[in-house]
Amino acid sequence: MPGTSTVGQMQFGQAAMAQAQLGQALAARYGAGGLGLGGFGYLGGSLGSPTYVPQYAPQSYGSSLPSYSYLIAPGGYNNNNNSGYNGSATLSTTSPSSGGGSDFAPVSSSYYPNYSVAGGYLQGAADLTTASGNFVMSMQRARLVQEEANRSQIQTRRAVWEEAQWERMNTVFTEDYRASLIKNDQRRARLDPPLNEIWSGQTLNVLLNAAANERARGVRGPEVTIPDEVLKHINLTVGTGNTGNIGLLKNDTLQWPLALQQGSEFAPMIKNLNQRIPDATQQARLTGNVAPGLLKDIKKDVQGLQDALLREISEMAPPDYIESKRFLNNLSEAVKALSDPNVQNYLTGKYAAKGRNVAELVENMTKTQGLQFAPATPGDEAAYRALYRALQTYDTGLSQLNTSLPAPMPPSGSGSGEK
Repeated sequence: MPGTSTVGQMQFGQAAMAQAQLGQALAARYGAGGLGLGGFGYLGGSLGSPTYVPQYAPQSYGSSLPSYSYLIAPGGYNNNNNSGYNGSATLSTTSPSSGGGSDFAPVSSSYYPNYSVAGGYLQGAADLTTASGNFVMSMQRARLVQEEANRSQIQTRRAVWEEAQWERMNTVFTEDYRASLIKNDQRRARLDPPLNEIWSGQTLNVLLNAAANERARGVRGPEVTIPDEVLKHINLTVGTGNTGNIGLLKNDTLQWPLALQQGSEFAPMIKNLNQRIPDATQQARLTGNVAPGLLKDIKKDVQGLQDALLREISEMAPPDYIESKRFLNNLSEAVKALSDPNVQNYLTGKYAAKGRNVAELVENMTKTQGLQFAPATPGDEAAYRALYRALQTYDTGLSQLNTSLPAPMPPSGSGSGEK
């Protein structure tokens, strides 16, 4: 049996080689496109383990092709009964029968792929063509992605530029903001503002500056007269910092509110101030300054009145408290003005509202002395309202003149009708 087994294996190998040669011949004659070449058949037998032999599987190409050869394994299958190896392998060109017998039908192997020389070559060529096509498509897709990236960069740069342009167009610069505030203040001053803004001098200063700017441009408004009695009650300041308000010291004596005169807790300090303030005013009018000790005592008495008023707030009627508080605030501003280096100019009348009309008042205050309106003191409210009406009328006349002024003429020789 060992000898027989060796001979059988040699015959089996020769049959396999014959099958491979036939496959190559068919591939050369008809092309390998219709050949399912490769594959392995299963051979049973007494070889100890299943043996796989390369063969090809037929495919349908019509009647023009001859029948493919089938390897008939020695022993074969007989009604699923493996009788073992009992003969030599033969090569047949006839199709095996579908029934039982010693025929062995070609099968595909799950362990080895179908393969032949021509089929492998064509399969490799097909794979190369597919890979080349995929490469070209991948390159084109990459170019499209790159173009999208370039387009996005351009859009981003345009968006950045447009955003910067929008910010420049909508950014409010400091000077523009200041100019808008001035215009808003002028509009408010021209439309009957609250009385407290008039009495504080804020509205009067807005109209004063507007008139001064128009006069600087050469525009002269209407003549609006101002009574001297009105100007006597107008308080002025140099407008540099918090320099106080000398208005309460224009009179020889202080006009104390009734609520302060009746309170016994206020009497000692009121008595001291009635003596010390006239002395300090006289010193400031003659020498331009006040003795430091006297000024310190005056400030101490004023602060004492403020503290006493705060302690008596629950015992006083609201109108009395408001009147007393306002008077003491004005008194504090007057004491502060005694420390101003320009206090002598205020008391001697050098810094005073002067002018027969609004135009002269504006000229004297802005161009000559550089003064501003200070807040009104008790008893000056009516004069401040009268002065506001005069300034408002003058401002209205300036606005009408600005709208009625003719447009500037073009230079000689620049007109379209001249030759």
